[in-house]
Amino acid sequence: MSLQGFDRLARKGRPSDDVAMTMSLQTDIATTQLGVVVATVVISGEVDLSNADQLTSEVRHVLEAEPTQVRLDFSQTTFLDSSGLRAIIASENLVGDANARFLLLGMSPAVETVLEITGLLERYRSAGEADEQPA
Repeated sequence: MSLQGFDRLARKGRPSDDVAMTMSLQTDIATTQLGVVVATVVISGEVDLSNADQLTSEVRHVLEAEPTQVRLDFSQTTFLDSSGLRAIIASENLVGDANARFLLLGMSPAVETVLEITGLLERYRSAGEADEQPA
């Protein structure tokens, strides 16, 4: 399926394109007791062509703090199209280039569906589950 076909499928049941799409980002950078710097970006709302670059820009910004881990929390994301998927992959590459660990947390049904259709669900689910295992 082409990305255009994927986007049409993902848009079923959504408001018309005349309606402004919104996304908000909330970032937290914390240091654990073991000195691990963890950056968490919570993505709320819809991630699409109109705003996906904001997510990648936010990841670039948090990398300035030199975190050991960058976590994207998609538990509050209501929609994700191929532009959002591109932002996830670009973010993963940026984080890898910074020698930090990249994790997706709290995948909402909207995000999980996109990752499943594209064959990336197990890749990101496995990384998140490995992080949750006790040390």
